[in-house]
Amino acid sequence: MISAIVPTYQSGSLLDRCVDAALPFVDELIVLDGGSSDGAPQRAAAFDGVRVVVEPSLGPHERLNLGLREARGERVLILNDDAFVDPGTVARLASVLAARPSVALAGASLRGLDGAPQKSGGPVRTLGAELRWVVGLPVAGEIGMVPLCCVLADRRALLDVGGVDESFGFYFDDEDICRRLAAAGRTVIVDSEATAIHVGGGATRARDPAAWFRRFQRARVLYLRKHYPRSWRLFAVPWAARACVHAAAWAARGVVARGRGDAAAVREARAWTEAFLDTVAP
Repeated sequence: MISAIVPTYQSGSLLDRCVDAALPFVDELIVLDGGSSDGAPQRAAAFDGVRVVVEPSLGPHERLNLGLREARGERVLILNDDAFVDPGTVARLASVLAARPSVALAGASLRGLDGAPQKSGGPVRTLGAELRWVVGLPVAGEIGMVPLCCVLADRRALLDVGGVDESFGFYFDDEDICRRLAAAGRTVIVDSEATAIHVGGGATRARDPAAWFRRFQRARVLYLRKHYPRSWRLFAVPWAARACVHAAAWAARGVVARGRGDAAAVREARAWTEAFLDTVAP
């Protein structure tokens, strides 16, 4: 039996398309709504096989974990509300999990609405890899992490490692759970023949890039502090220096913009200056 779980909030027609794409290929679909007022969960509830659970007091990761506990299937399709599986994808991922018992997460190969490939997986983040990133060196490695936007999972394996860590925001939660699965002797893969569309959070990032950057960097440090409780400062020290340099550069841009009377550029410079300084001491 395969269950699908879809945490959602104010997704509008994206949820309609997500449910429509997945429902023919699963035995049940659970929508975990954070209290939307756009009518999308109510439209989803009208379909046979869809159950809507409304929990306005829970964040997205808490609702995802609730879905893992509520699901009846031992195989769980975890979907973002802006991810749309292609026909054949669920069956393909199910066959991978059946043939390879060590695999806990099998991710689809992702593309955007325009057909452009998206990042579907990557090497697990280590302190060494993050140190290479912060000093501008390339980072490579085998697939050790898959984003949780479109994956078929062994439900018991996820529950056995405690589910998704709810202390993370929107970032690094997938890095963290993949790492914990690896520590438990399980693996994660991306199947290039299982495909899905993922709209992604590009619009959110574009609306307020400085705020997005702040949340992302703070999640990065939270991840490093969790997995490297004693040595994470090896990353924090060079990152703090880099962030201060960038903050100074943005502050200088703000001075120039003020001289030109460009109020919008001054606001942007101030936002980025504060964003970099805020990540110096998370």
